[in-house]
Amino acid sequence: MTSELPNMNNDELSFTALLKWLDADSKRAAVLYEGFRVKLVKFFVWRGCPRAEEYADLTLDKVAKKIARGEVIHAEDKFHFIHAVARNLLHDYFRTIESKII
Repeated sequence: MTSELPNMNNDELSFTALLKWLDADSKRAAVLYEGFRVKLVKFFVWRGCPRAEEYADLTLDKVAKKIARGEVIHAEDKFHFIHAVARNLLHDYFRTIESKII
C-alpha cells in the first residue's frame, strides 16, 4: 500500500483505509465517518468521559490502524464494531482513573 501512495504517512494511510472500509464511495464514507464520530462523542459524554472528543478520535484511529494492518473485521454493522472498541477504551480510561485514586 505504501508503494502506491509514497507521499502519505502512516496516519493518512490508516485514515484512507478506514474510509474505504466504511464505504467504497468516498462521499458516503465521509458522511459515515462524521456520523460515527458524532455518535462516539455522545457516547463518551454520556458515560462521563471529560475527554469525549479525544476518545472519539482515538477510537476511530484504533479502528483505522487495525484495518491498515490488514486485520479482517467481520462485522455486519460497522458501527457496532467501532462502538465495541469505544467501550474497551472507556473501560481502560476508568480503570486508569481508579488506579490513580487508589
